Amino acid sequence: MREKTAYKNATVKSSDFWRLLFRKPRKSHEFILDVDDTTGDDTTDFAFLKPVDVLASNPNFALGKFGDGIAEAQAAFSVPKGVNVYGGTFRLGASNVAGADALKFTLNGGTLAAAAGTVNALGPLTVGENGGGIKLGEGAKLTFADSSAATWPKGAHVTVAGFAKGSIKFGDSDAAVPRKHVFYKEDGTRLYIAPDGSLTDEPPGFKVILK
Repeated sequence: MREKTAYKNATVKSSDFWRLLFRKPRKSHEFILDVDDTTGDDTTDFAFLKPVDVLASNPNFALGKFGDGIAEAQAAFSVPKGVNVYGGTFRLGASNVAGADALKFTLNGGTLAAAAGTVNALGPLTVGENGGGIKLGEGAKLTFADSSAATWPKGAHVTVAGFAKGSIKFGDSDAAVPRKHVFYKEDGTRLYIAPDGSLTDEPPGFKVILK
């Protein structure tokens, strides 16, 4: 069940936002953040300037990102059920945003972005039936936890913008993802999961054993 209240852009009052987060825990609670693209470019439309930590207060809380705009976490961001990106972009604007809490992301029509030069270790990645995107600024790196138990439906694709060797990694092996043919560059070139779990544009080789 989603929380019916939707906040658009920077008009949300901090007192209202925090009162919603710290209310009595519910069985299922997804806070809807609906952000419009007010600038028409890569400028942030809604920013979390200070740390957000709702782990202790509401263990059933999730954040649902809707709208075409860009929401950006610029400080530590802890949400127990993770961030579900249905539209637009949720950007990690600093390094170590997830801290030690392994922030989980679900891409289902939206994009997870990382600002240039940032390094973040995240929880497992889930891909919804609408797929999504990952956008990396120059030098940005994302390391996801083992995502083999997550849902990646057949036919769902993730488009990676700004890909560079070593920029995205899953766990410690190619078994850390439930499906391998999911990631593509913007030009349609397929990306692969290397034996160490990193995303690569080099097709896997074939081992020939001569006897």
